[in-house]
Amino acid sequence: RQLAVITPYAAFIFRFTGMDESKHMCAKFARRTEWMPDPPSETKHHPSSVNIELLKTLRNNTKSTTMAQFLNKEFTSIGKDYAVRLIGEMSQGLRPELPIKEVSD
Repeated sequence: RQLAVITPYAAFIFRFTGMDESKHMCAKFARRTEWMPDPPSETKHHPSSVNIELLKTLRNNTKSTTMAQFLNKEFTSIGKDYAVRLIGEMSQGLRPELPIKEVSD
């Protein structure tokens, strides 16, 4: 029943054949809508959910050119001003305009 409730756009038929004919069971759940939801869209990563390997992958695959752009474009909840502030708090050698490809492991 729970599967039928969360997927109203699909029809389900469950059949159970028991050892005894009195134990046979069939449950039918009809489609309740013809409308299919849109496929899920990819979302940005939350800063608290990343590890060093994911950071390296994101850095290598980003189209952003600077450190500030990288933080702003690749992560949710990081605006431009917050990205600049974060970079200032991270390390002495980092700055917002630092090319992201120059950030080493």
